[in-house]
Amino acid sequence: MPKIFVADDSALARAFTIKSIQMSGVPDCEFFEAANGLEVMEQIKNIMPDLVISDINMPKCNGIDLSRRLKADTELCDIPLVIMSSAGNKEQRMELEDLGVCAILSKPFTPAEIIQIATEILGNSDTEDSEEDDWGSESDEGEWGDLEEDEGAQQNTEETEGEW
Repeated sequence: MPKIFVADDSALARAFTIKSIQMSGVPDCEFFEAANGLEVMEQIKNIMPDLVISDINMPKCNGIDLSRRLKADTELCDIPLVIMSSAGNKEQRMELEDLGVCAILSKPFTPAEIIQIATEILGNSDTEDSEEDDWGSESDEGEWGDLEEDEGAQQNTEETEGEW
């Protein structure tokens, strides 16, 4: 079972990312969450995830610092890392690419974008069955509508305002 660590200071953004991957057809993933890079570093060696998806702008330890720490650690340097960013800073993007980040997702991203990246890294058992054109259809409305009600998915609007 693939293990995915999602780090973002917005609980809603973490829930959106997890829900997107759950709907993607990637077989039964186990998810771990953190509100910042420091929390990731405190837990990661016990979890040893198959993929880390991290926001770039977080308190205590941002996505760039997290990338540096992961890539500098011989036990962790091979874990694929995807960075989510609402900033278009070219220097940051170049540094992340130099650090070996697998992908940089620009916020706001669509479920199809996160699904594509996760399935490229982890594989997908249902790629023939899923169609990108179905996103946002009425059949998805119930699952996406429940997102705000998920436990832990409450967003602190003061901390994350403008992020999404």
